[in-house]
Amino acid sequence: MATNKYTLASRVTLANGKAIPQIQLGLYMMSGKEATKTIPWALGAGYRGFDCAQMYHNEREAGKAIRDYLHSSENTQGLKREDIFYTTKLASNGTSYDSVRRSIKESVNVSGLGYVDLFLLHSPYGGKEARLTSWKAVEDAITDGEVKMGGVSNYGSAHIEELMASRPRIAPVINQIEVHPFNTQVGIRETCAKHNIAIEAYAPLARGMRMKHPKILALAKKHGCSPAQLFVRWSLQHEMITLPKSVRKDRLVENASVADFEISEEDLIAMDDLDENLVTDCIPHGIHLLESIDERKGWTVGATEDSSVFTNGSFSEYTTLVFLSTTGNFLNSSESAALEEFLLNGGTWLGIHAAGDFGDELPAWYNKLVGGQFRSHPCVNDSVCSDEQLSRYPPGGNIRPDIVTIQDADHPSTAGLPTSQNRTDEWYAYKSNVAHDVHYTVLATLEETYIDEITPAEFEHMDPHPISWYSLYEGVSRAFYTGTGHANESYAEEYFIRHVTGGLEWVTGAQTGQTLGR
Repeated sequence: MATNKYTLASRVTLANGKAIPQIQLGLYMMSGKEATKTIPWALGAGYRGFDCAQMYHNEREAGKAIRDYLHSSENTQGLKREDIFYTTKLASNGTSYDSVRRSIKESVNVSGLGYVDLFLLHSPYGGKEARLTSWKAVEDAITDGEVKMGGVSNYGSAHIEELMASRPRIAPVINQIEVHPFNTQVGIRETCAKHNIAIEAYAPLARGMRMKHPKILALAKKHGCSPAQLFVRWSLQHEMITLPKSVRKDRLVENASVADFEISEEDLIAMDDLDENLVTDCIPHGIHLLESIDERKGWTVGATEDSSVFTNGSFSEYTTLVFLSTTGNFLNSSESAALEEFLLNGGTWLGIHAAGDFGDELPAWYNKLVGGQFRSHPCVNDSVCSDEQLSRYPPGGNIRPDIVTIQDADHPSTAGLPTSQNRTDEWYAYKSNVAHDVHYTVLATLEETYIDEITPAEFEHMDPHPISWYSLYEGVSRAFYTGTGHANESYAEEYFIRHVTGGLEWVTGAQTGQTLGR
């Protein structure tokens, strides 16, 4: 393996012959205020690429921050617009060509940068017609000079093959997907390599969810780097473009300071072997959903990936904390103590999906708050699946169709939902069963008939199989958990939106007349 001193000056040459920054700053989940503050720091530190999106709601602020820096006294390097690489993405594919073209033009105009360097289709959702129509709009935007190059995001191998089989006039140069040692995406990477499509890794730090993994800590110590630097270096040595994100000035610099060490071939393979198909890309969809709910309700929402903000009194302005697919041992002792104080003082909690996949290092009271800790993925009853579902979700995968049955139709989160519904998601089996604990009220159960690697006696304990429930933690804090919400599609599904909205209404007390009794 040749030594490569990766720096912020490193460039990757794409299939179209153009070179772009290999380390860029992701602007996901940055507020406009944060983008305004962070982008000048990044430019001063040497970042030249910025990854934005319509869904991030910060295109205007990002573009202005870049423009203001270029015309400021801080620009001692004499940077010009052409020195900056700016990416944004289409929020939603559409079958209306004109609508997509207008959306692209709006992104260009809102940024104020004159053109977009890279425009991506943010997801493959909407069906084949919408995907191909949207790509034609991107091609024409490139021809008209609004966009310099185009690509896709979150495309699987089948979506890539579909697009290439359509014989596009202009081929995509990038597929931006979630890639890190805990989700290596080898199959998609191989498909993209076959078509000369570069991989751009978002969430390269796994959103901090595996920073404390023993193997990561050991390798970081061995190489004299931080876990974040190890993650970044891993993606670079796999020849990917990487998009680490931070709103802290010191971490912006730290994340990109990876020139002074190299991961050996042996250690690179060891990191590859950590692959567990950890998917965190549902989180931006979840935040978008929560923001839309809060906008309708007139509530105020904030979002963070930084657990260090958990300090005593830090959430006094909020009534509810939502743990959106948090996973692992993500809180240290002082942070978990601050969370407990928030709850015991009457704050409320709502957990979605992987909030139940927490590490054993978290205190016992957190287990009591959530109610159930992830054990394994159940093997669902394929007899409930249609042929079409089975073709999309073959046996062995974690995302599976199953039947969800409502057990308490009077709760705001389940009122009005179908009594029985065939849904597709990543399902959990839990180490304990809240259905056998008087402190919890089960809202919905799964139909699945057996679970891998458990005895008949253990299965008896898991019957029924709860997937959503609520409780009154320590008699003072409303707590609601749903095991659904892994699949990105869930966040655009009316069933799931009503379920989460009702859960939020209940924990916040927005539903008048609701009692806490069983």
